[in-house]
Amino acid sequence: MPVSLESINMNTPKVLDYIEVARQGKGVLIRVHGLGNMKISLTMSDFVNASLSADYLNFALDLAQCRGMDSTFMGTIISIARAIADADGWLCLINVSAQNRDLLDMIGVSRFINFREGFKLETVEMECLLPDNDPSRRIRLIRRAHEHLVEIDARNRERFGRFLAALEEEMDTDKKHVEESPQALLAEDSDEDE
Repeated sequence: MPVSLESINMNTPKVLDYIEVARQGKGVLIRVHGLGNMKISLTMSDFVNASLSADYLNFALDLAQCRGMDSTFMGTIISIARAIADADGWLCLINVSAQNRDLLDMIGVSRFINFREGFKLETVEMECLLPDNDPSRRIRLIRRAHEHLVEIDARNRERFGRFLAALEEEMDTDKKHVEESPQALLAEDSDEDE
């Protein structure tokens, strides 16, 4: 799915959590504003995948303006780090606060990611990406992010195991609702008529 770049009025209080992005040479800068959370994780993942498809390999994730992170965001960092490594690229987290570093350490993410502190960035023109609000895509990303967290640290199974089971149950229920929808039943009827 292509990533759409949209400009937003930064004086609008509704958008508190978002990312800014820039591409230059073979490098990509992603800057998190507000909370690194499930709301912006899908947008960040889509942007990284689109950048990899366009042969960008070097990624810096600037967390200087990031006030905190949820587990989905941290799992998404693992997901994008794997995708970048599979493409022979690299990912570095820069300007990570002590609070965010503690969260990354606690969940086990920091063992797999490079960090660079006090990194001064050149002034670069950034484009703002708004969060993607597609609930079905977001729930799949949330599941995948938490599965990655469980894979990297066995202690995360205790932290997120019940959550993953509940999420799986919810996804199964949603799938059954889609299968039982009038459109699905009509499609089945038309298949039987043939």
